[in-house]
Amino acid sequence: MFLLPTWSIVHSRFWKAQIPYLARHHRVLTFDGRGNGRSDRPGPWQAYTEREFAADALAVMDATATKRAALVSLSCGALWSTLMAAEHPDRVAGLVYIAPAVALAPPHPERAVHSFLEPLDTDEGWAMYNQHYWLRDYRGFLEFFFSRCLTEPHSTKQREDCVGWALEMTPETLIATERGLLLCELAGSGHLPQARDPVKVNLLIREFVESIAGRAR
Repeated sequence: MFLLPTWSIVHSRFWKAQIPYLARHHRVLTFDGRGNGRSDRPGPWQAYTEREFAADALAVMDATATKRAALVSLSCGALWSTLMAAEHPDRVAGLVYIAPAVALAPPHPERAVHSFLEPLDTDEGWAMYNQHYWLRDYRGFLEFFFSRCLTEPHSTKQREDCVGWALEMTPETLIATERGLLLCELAGSGHLPQARDPVKVNLLIREFVESIAGRAR
């Protein structure tokens, strides 16, 4: 079993309630995702795309002589595991998704209101999910974020754990991880962007096709 990293806001300790039990029955792998824990913290956001995380996971499998594994993922980890299964199906025995953060359905309305990149005139609620707010009050964002992730009663210890783990990285690194996961958006575009902004669309199509060239073979 391969317990994949999730968003770099926490490291592999978030699997601490699973590893002891599962390790009694199977060989278990896990590692800290780039940006937190014992892994490197590269600076530019280009180092935090889903393909970089998937490549890291595959490298861990190679380094541990793991030919095939069942992948277990939480939240953003679903992106890494899906890419691995699509591009290296011979290495993936199966997939377990826990609360997958995959943009296949419309976002929660309360989270679709505010920009992550632009300065905002409010710090209320999910407006805290904003790079400028993170630089002003990183801990405040962490406490809000994990209070929404852990809504069950008596979750104090789990929230404290997560905030502590997230404080092991800087807000600048967390911003880079978020920017690395943003989907391409053409501001003001209508339903036929290839007609109104053909240069941008053509470059994006070419970039994608070249990124996967040869993988099908």
